[in-house]
Amino acid sequence: MDVFECYREANNLASLLDQEGAKEHADLILNAMAEGCTGSEICMALKWHIKDILKLDFLSKEAKKCARLLHKDLGRILQACD
Repeated sequence: MDVFECYREANNLASLLDQEGAKEHADLILNAMAEGCTGSEICMALKWHIKDILKLDFLSKEAKKCARLLHKDLGRILQACD
């Protein structure tokens, strides 16, 4: 997955979170993309927030799966930037 697909998936995750009553976490995802200056900065912020999202126990299987895959892909992207 490239960085632009990650942004699309992050928007999808934010939408799922909003639907599942985790609006504050959805806002953190959206703000990371809106306020980040560089792709690396955005990816780091997304990965940070998704780590916390994965700890939520009330999320659907779909949201958990999306978050896990996105967290993994962001890790690969950031590792490639080093």
